[in-house]
Amino acid sequence: MKFIREITVGLCFVLVWPTYSMETAVPPTIEERPSVHLLQVFRMKGFDTPLWVSAEKVTSENIAGWLAFQGQQRESSNEVKAIEIFGRNAIPNARFNDVTIGDMYRHIDDTITHFSKLLRIYNEQGLDRWDFYVIFASSKDPRTSEFLRMRDIEMTVLSMSEKGLPFFVQMGICRSAEYMNNGSPKHSGIARLLHGCAARNFSEKIFLYTLPKQAMRLILERVLPQGTFWVKHKKPTDEFYHPLRYEEGRYTMVDRHNTNLFSWSAGTNDLKNRYPWLYYVVSLGVIEDPAGGHFMADARVLAKLFEDNIADE
Repeated sequence: MKFIREITVGLCFVLVWPTYSMETAVPPTIEERPSVHLLQVFRMKGFDTPLWVSAEKVTSENIAGWLAFQGQQRESSNEVKAIEIFGRNAIPNARFNDVTIGDMYRHIDDTITHFSKLLRIYNEQGLDRWDFYVIFASSKDPRTSEFLRMRDIEMTVLSMSEKGLPFFVQMGICRSAEYMNNGSPKHSGIARLLHGCAARNFSEKIFLYTLPKQAMRLILERVLPQGTFWVKHKKPTDEFYHPLRYEEGRYTMVDRHNTNLFSWSAGTNDLKNRYPWLYYVVSLGVIEDPAGGHFMADARVLAKLFEDNIADE
């Protein structure tokens, strides 16, 4: 199968944010609260300590804050303590038996890189035109004055789509190393809630498309009913199912029933010109963790699983 391997993304951008760069101290305004861009906030049930899952639209007014948040996570993840907590205790039901501290550092670094690079593409080319959201889990209600981003956000993921696409994309899901280090209550099983909140937010989209690491793929396969997700896998016939097909000069995204979902012309920068953020994601599918692979799931099922966990307030 032919894929586009080379990704060229300009990294220069201009943000209205006082004296900030990714290499310098995090600006104090990262702690702004509450955000005027919060669209959905839900209290979750079934946990021993409080947990909220929220969706915040990315705009020109808050994009620098989210970049700063991810920059701080990278600094915090350099501490061995954060890696040990993240890898061994954060998601006790995931299969981390053979995972080393170095593996977990690379995982955190990769997710932060993808999250931040996609935000920069959005800032350069699609600001306020594409639909980008940060979905996050927190130990405090983000609508209240007690909420602080750096202290109270436990996990984030970037959720993306735009008009004309039948799916939304999730990338860069990761626990906050800063949160894991500060003694806040730890919650297991929250990644599925972030995916479900995004599906509820993109209620007009019919499926999720993502490139999960192996641990994340196993979590999704465990919580989703059979027949509601499809993933690149090896069949008994030694053939490979793959959601991207190439034929007669076009790439086509298909489900496991070979139904055409979305297509674009090959060799003409068609996808890169129309959807540069999606081009970046699809290109990653060539080089990312083959044990994770391309993953699609029924968005309505994800949304229903999330709604079943919303607490009455």
